Amino acid sequence: FHRLPLKYMGSAKRRRFSGVESLVFMSCHEVFLSNVWSEVFSFISDKERIKFSSVCRYWESLIVPDVTELFVTHASFNKGFRLPRFHHLHALKGQAMEAEELTLLASSLAACPQLQRLHLTVSPKSELGGFEVSQLASALVHCSELQAFSLIDCPLDFDSCRDLATALTSCTKMERIELRNVGINDDCASLVATACFQCHKLEVLDLGGNDITVDGFQSVAIALSSARELRHINLEGNELGSEGAQHLALAMVAGPLELRTLNLAGNGIGPVGCSHLAPALSPLVQQLVLSRNALGAEGVRHLSISLAAYRDLRILTLNSNSMGSHGATYLCQALQHCTRVECLSLDDNELGSDGLSVLSGVLPSLSRLSHLSVTFNSIGPVGMTHLAGVMPQCLQLSSVNLTWNDIGPEGAKKLANCLPLCSKLKTLYLNRNELGVAGARVLAPAVANCPSLHHLFLENNDLGDQGASVVLNALQRADRRLFLHLGHNRIGESIAKSISALRYPSTCVRAVANQSRSRVNSFEGLHPTPVHVSPQSSCTIQ
Repeated sequence: FHRLPLKYMGSAKRRRFSGVESLVFMSCHEVFLSNVWSEVFSFISDKERIKFSSVCRYWESLIVPDVTELFVTHASFNKGFRLPRFHHLHALKGQAMEAEELTLLASSLAACPQLQRLHLTVSPKSELGGFEVSQLASALVHCSELQAFSLIDCPLDFDSCRDLATALTSCTKMERIELRNVGINDDCASLVATACFQCHKLEVLDLGGNDITVDGFQSVAIALSSARELRHINLEGNELGSEGAQHLALAMVAGPLELRTLNLAGNGIGPVGCSHLAPALSPLVQQLVLSRNALGAEGVRHLSISLAAYRDLRILTLNSNSMGSHGATYLCQALQHCTRVECLSLDDNELGSDGLSVLSGVLPSLSRLSHLSVTFNSIGPVGMTHLAGVMPQCLQLSSVNLTWNDIGPEGAKKLANCLPLCSKLKTLYLNRNELGVAGARVLAPAVANCPSLHHLFLENNDLGDQGASVVLNALQRADRRLFLHLGHNRIGESIAKSISALRYPSTCVRAVANQSRSRVNSFEGLHPTPVHVSPQSSCTIQ
């Protein structure tokens, strides 16, 4: 019943309570509290309507014995809000919290003795300070069953970080700590290290998006070496450098840590840091993210020496590392041993056609590969020829991202030849590839005959009215529904009206033309919703 209005969730009994209707939900297991007061009114007779303030005042009088998960947002709160008595509440998620709301929520945690998971995201417009976080820390002391704690986008000062770290050390069952984008610096890092040292069951540590340098990371690394149950680490967006990578490598060896996930994206570890890190990783690692680390071909060479031992590797992300075709050669020599890889992302690596030629030689050996992303690599029509030749041999391939690769009409022709043979391909990104009308003409019939294609992205391809018409006419003859993304293609009013006539469910094609740039990362899911077309500008969907 997640996110359904309260009036549809379980059975409710009514009784008089100080002149206000009080509700008892008997069969609810998840409640989504977002602007629910109008739904509460549905239980109250027309003769006894009450004001918002009255509902808020008596909300904590509700008895909700069976609810185990609760999601609250900014709209859930009003003056005097307190949680009902959720005696069996196990998970509480708060989104877009502001200062006053976080304070009210903290004061209600004592009513949730069975709380196991607490996830709080702070509103970017919030002027939240250390005082509210300290109040939250004081409330966490009562949550003896807490196993997972997440605090995201909430600025911490030294005092509030100290209070929070002290509270977390009292949670002896803690398995997951997420402190993402909270401004942890080197001074605060030592406090977090203390909490990690005390949490002997810790499995997940997420400190992404903070300001930790090698000086502050030393204490964290020492604490990690004693966290024998630790399996997942995210340190993305800090400033560890090569020396910080060395400290992490020593901690992994000293543990030893049998990590399954490691994300060090954006830390500038360079080839030297990679030479220390790669041999220290557990052969059981399943997800490795080293994007934006200036590895170059030399760093990839160090990684490749150890990569062959990672037999359980499922996800490998090495975006923006300037590896070039030489780095691709080193990488592919190791990848042929990693037969369980499912997602491979090599965006912005200056691969060119030579790098794609080398990569195409190893892709058929990755029998489980389902997602491939090689955006912004200038592969051109020659590189597209190499890739198109092996795509049908990748039997599990479901998503391919070729954004910004200048494949042109000639590359589109090569791609068109292989698409009908890709039996499981669901998502294809071809944004910014200079396809033009000629590319649309060769691509459209092949797309219509691709049996499983569900999403096609053709944004910023200079299709114009003629190219868009060619694609739409071909897809209308397909015997299935397909999400077509045509943003920024200089589509005029007449074609916009034609797209309006293709709205679901009357046809097999749904056309989407977004003004904003589509996501380049093919691993971030996209979930289109029903849309309508405005003929102004470039066929804008609102």
